[in-house]
Amino acid sequence: MEDFDTRLGQFFADLGRRVRIARERRGLTQVEAASAAELTPNVWSKLENGRFVNPGLRTLARVAWSWDGSVADLLSEGPRPVDTPRLRHRAQLAALVRRADDDQLQLIVALARAVVTQDAGAASEREA
Repeated sequence: MEDFDTRLGQFFADLGRRVRIARERRGLTQVEAASAAELTPNVWSKLENGRFVNPGLRTLARVAWSWDGSVADLLSEGPRPVDTPRLRHRAQLAALVRRADDDQLQLIVALARAVVTQDAGAASEREA
C-alpha cells in the first residue's frame, strides 16, 4: 500500500490540475481567478501547482463558488461538469468586479442594466 504522504501529495497535485484546467477553460489568468475567489495570486499559484498543503474548506469553497460550482465538483475525480460560455463569462465578470473600484462598479452596473434592458426590449418587440 502506498505511503499516506505520497497519496496525499498526489491528491493535491490532481486537485491543482483540476483547478488549472477549470481556470483555463474559463479563459482566466491566475490573477483574475484569484481575484474572483478573493485569494492572493500566490495562494492560487500554490493551489494549482499542488504546493498548497491542506488548503481548507474555506479556500476550496471560494474557488468553487467563484465559478458557480461546488466543493464536491472541485474534489470529484469523476467526469467534469460541462463548461459553458455562460460559466466562462460569469467567471470573467466576477474577476473584473472584484478588481473594480466604486466608480467602476457603478459603471459596470449601469452598462449591465442597459444591455439587459435593451435585450429585454428587443425580445418584446420581436414577440409583438
